[in-house]
Amino acid sequence: MQTYFLAAIVVLLGLSISLNLYLLRKVQWVFRMADRLKHTVDRRFRQQMRQIQCLQALQQDLSFARSLPPAGGKAASPDFLKLLADHILREKPEVVVECGSGLSTIVISRCLQLNGKGHLFSLEHMEEFAEQTRKELDRQGLSQWGSVLDAPLEPCQVDGRAFNWYRSHELPDLVIDLVIVDGPPARTGTSPRYPAGPVLFPRLSFRGAVFIDDAGRPEELAVIAEWRRNFPSLNFRTDLDEFEKGVCTVRIADSSGSQTAARAAAGAGS
Repeated sequence: MQTYFLAAIVVLLGLSISLNLYLLRKVQWVFRMADRLKHTVDRRFRQQMRQIQCLQALQQDLSFARSLPPAGGKAASPDFLKLLADHILREKPEVVVECGSGLSTIVISRCLQLNGKGHLFSLEHMEEFAEQTRKELDRQGLSQWGSVLDAPLEPCQVDGRAFNWYRSHELPDLVIDLVIVDGPPARTGTSPRYPAGPVLFPRLSFRGAVFIDDAGRPEELAVIAEWRRNFPSLNFRTDLDEFEKGVCTVRIADSSGSQTAARAAAGAGS
């Protein structure tokens, strides 16, 4: 009888220890989840404050004639727009090509107006959205600085692969100082933004630059990795932490690379 009693005590003790360990693991899990949630909330709060500050800076630095359309969501985030504005005001590009029109079209055109030179050519595949952007350019008094080109997506072969990309025959055959890649949308096909590299990068001037939005998405990261391999004369810098949607900036890596790019662009224009 005593043996059974001791055995029962041992079993109960084992169950108690197991239960306590289980509860301890659960408590630890709750603390980990709470810590992750706090980190996420803190990061989102910092990002929201950053977006507000960037939007205020854009309004103050660029002094728009009218209020701007809403930023964020499908539109470019204020931090990306501020990055573009700072670059354009500093570098003063003369030929700018944008994949996908919208709020960025307004910001870029205003920067060119402040510089007193340059022109933006924006490729837009949605006719209704293109017209909407044109109306906003006109409302802001910026129509002479930016052109929204009707560029429906059409099948094309790039590097032996099939894509749907912008019809770009209306794009002037000029050397490009700045390329912004913010389209086509991801839903339009597999790696829909890849053709921007083979089509536009060889036309970059010796001081050319590329800004890629949404660089934090897995598909964009894969495209950027492929561009790195295919364009060794370009220097890619990706920032996935500071910017809300992730940004990748591209510059000519060295003087030999810039000469190569300039010759390629000149050949494309001949």
